Amino acid sequence: MNILRVLILVCLCSVPRVPSAFADDLQPLLNRVPGYMNTVAVIHVDAINSTPRGKSEKLRESHEADYMSGSIALPPWAKVAVLSAHLQPGRLSGAPTLTLMPVGDFFPETVAKRENGTIQKIADRRVVLSPSHGYIGQPARGILAVSDSVSRQDFSRWLVNATEPDKPAIGDWLAKAAATPAHIVFAVDVSDMFNPAGLRMEFEQTKVEMTPDTMKDLVQMFETMQGLIFTANVNETLDTETRLKFRFPVARFLPTLKLLLPKIMDESGLAIHEIRTATVTADGNDLVITGPIGRESLGRVLSLVRSPGDVAGSADGKEVSTSANSTKEIASRTASMRYYASVNKLIDDLRRAPAAKTDIYYENSALWYDTFADRISRLSIQNIDPEVVRYASSSAEKLRSMAGTLRGLKSQLNAFDSYATTVTTTNTQVVGTGLYGLDWWGNPYTYGRGQFGVVTGNPTGFDSNVAAVRTRQAELAAGLAPEREKTWAVLRSDRQSLRVKMQQKYMTDFDAVK
Repeated sequence: MNILRVLILVCLCSVPRVPSAFADDLQPLLNRVPGYMNTVAVIHVDAINSTPRGKSEKLRESHEADYMSGSIALPPWAKVAVLSAHLQPGRLSGAPTLTLMPVGDFFPETVAKRENGTIQKIADRRVVLSPSHGYIGQPARGILAVSDSVSRQDFSRWLVNATEPDKPAIGDWLAKAAATPAHIVFAVDVSDMFNPAGLRMEFEQTKVEMTPDTMKDLVQMFETMQGLIFTANVNETLDTETRLKFRFPVARFLPTLKLLLPKIMDESGLAIHEIRTATVTADGNDLVITGPIGRESLGRVLSLVRSPGDVAGSADGKEVSTSANSTKEIASRTASMRYYASVNKLIDDLRRAPAAKTDIYYENSALWYDTFADRISRLSIQNIDPEVVRYASSSAEKLRSMAGTLRGLKSQLNAFDSYATTVTTTNTQVVGTGLYGLDWWGNPYTYGRGQFGVVTGNPTGFDSNVAAVRTRQAELAAGLAPEREKTWAVLRSDRQSLRVKMQQKYMTDFDAVK
């Protein structure tokens, strides 16, 4: 059910339309998205740079890790970028991804040097294998492709098939959704994705009151849902709109959905505070959610599809030369200060994120720890001081360790759930074991390790150890919380230690860079 939570996560929106001139650069990229991808994010970097806000903040001159305050890890010289992924319920971390960008030319030697990678020959093309960004190559002249999550063989076959495609392989609906005119588009095709039994359990766990008929209809609505389109435009605020595309009119379910969506977010550990003030309306078969969103929240949404960073270095693919009087030490100091600031910003953003503070939704919190660790690992290390690189690598590993701890805790809590029992006695003496509830028809049933048991008579007794189990679970969670706090303390100590070393080495306070 995690993918449903992701869909709800991006439901914070309101967009004025943007001119359709975007399409000229976009179509050749969309035509080359692999057919098995179900998620496409389109970021019109050039259009964002040209907005009044983009000009006043000098976004075009910013470093890749600083672009839009780090919410989008893309090079500011790119005109447009298409980020695609194959998201699956329960397996959001490590999903197959591929990014496409227009670039004047491709110089493998230059890219390999920047990425500390190697040049290989795949499908009769010279391709760079980067330790941080995976395979980097050109399916056609003028287009750069980056993927760290597909196999060598899959990348080879895709390169061959993406040479001269005349139409998108992802299907008409997703291609059309991705071409929605806006500065940022995030579209997901969810057709045939949701298991109705999982939907029922998800809705039940929210504790939102609804009749059995409403539950049945909502399950059918989400089971047959076409997809989601999230759009954002850079104005004085980041104005967003999300449309959940159903196949049935949604107006009569609006009161229930307004209660349901925030609950799903809260229970997932992916809570974003802007959802509380978003406007939720019905537009035919669409559920429309509008409202401004913060850059940190936008960054968490877009982190679900990996961005490539500045692997090419410039719009024409050539090496960006430093000024004549630049020394190697100055170049290293400047790059290291930016890198240090980017790593610390990611750590601080995670620390402030609701997911990092959640005490009960551990599986999804672990997803964010892994996601932010991955974003740290993918920052370019060209010209970076080795001490700073070691600090970043150590920090990423500590975040991954916390993710593993959270997943282990989740397993232990689930084990306790298997011992939770509820016994309902009726005048026909039918007994059920497990966690007691009602199915989507309103019939009593049990789940957990128990058996389905329909109560045929009038309830006359009720006994449960659920409260005791929940108390033990809370004690277990509380016992592990100090360990996570110790890890955060070590991260703070590591940062201060590195800051002192860099100040002694470069005579510059790295924390002065914001």
